[in-house]
Amino acid sequence: MKRMILADSSCDIHTIPNPAPDTIFSYAPLTIRIGDREYRDDETLNTAEMLHTMYTYKGTTSSACPSPQDWLTQFDSADEIYALTITSALSGCYNSAMTARTMALEKDPDKKILILDTLSTGPEMILLINKLNEYLSQGLDFETVCTRIREYSKRTHLLFKLETLDNLVKNGRCSKVVAKMADMLNIHIVGRASEEGTLEVLHKCRGINRSYSSIIKEMIQSGYSNGPVYISQCMNPEGAAQLKAKIEEVFENPSVTILPSGGLCSYYAEKGGLLIGFESV
Repeated sequence: MKRMILADSSCDIHTIPNPAPDTIFSYAPLTIRIGDREYRDDETLNTAEMLHTMYTYKGTTSSACPSPQDWLTQFDSADEIYALTITSALSGCYNSAMTARTMALEKDPDKKILILDTLSTGPEMILLINKLNEYLSQGLDFETVCTRIREYSKRTHLLFKLETLDNLVKNGRCSKVVAKMADMLNIHIVGRASEEGTLEVLHKCRGINRSYSSIIKEMIQSGYSNGPVYISQCMNPEGAAQLKAKIEEVFENPSVTILPSGGLCSYYAEKGGLLIGFESV
């Protein structure tokens, strides 16, 4: 029996190390639309070029989720599928995947498919993907894996830090005055993915060090003590390294991994943005 761990491309990874026996990992790319140009969020995407086009384009931009057919094509590759989607509060990925699930089960009622709305994105999705792979490596049955990953998802968290609000202004989600003041005063926005899957602003920090302190404070309040942490950075490796050093300074034996953000997360976080995924005890 072939099994698949599947995610949309907002998970920021294209492979996983040491997949469980008889298990493959795959992803369904989203698309970013800037004027008459489309960028497919896959391993060939030049994120820096996409962001340059986005910043020089004067109009609004958008993203598009994988179609039901895109998901269905992936489902055909395995008997047992565990699919994770970006929060349904930001994208139609979950609904699209659910439509594909109905289509797949009509064709093959014996196929087993979990569609999990992660209520998050990026590095929090990586934690869920790795945990799924761990459960499958233990030889657990489908129902047990579904129950455990849902329970585990209650202990995973996402924080974010934004340095620019340009794209939010273009798309009418932030006023030009607020964005200009934030830039002039060196304001960094720190927030989280809420329990409902929305992006919630927690702190407006003047200066980068205060933003890192706010992130550490939020990690403590959320119940982090040690364990895996993933930092997804949008053209900001230096900032990610500074945050990693502070996490290692405060917590005992954290395992911190830094990776570049993919197209969709770069689209939302923008240049300088950081996304932080971690688990609580």
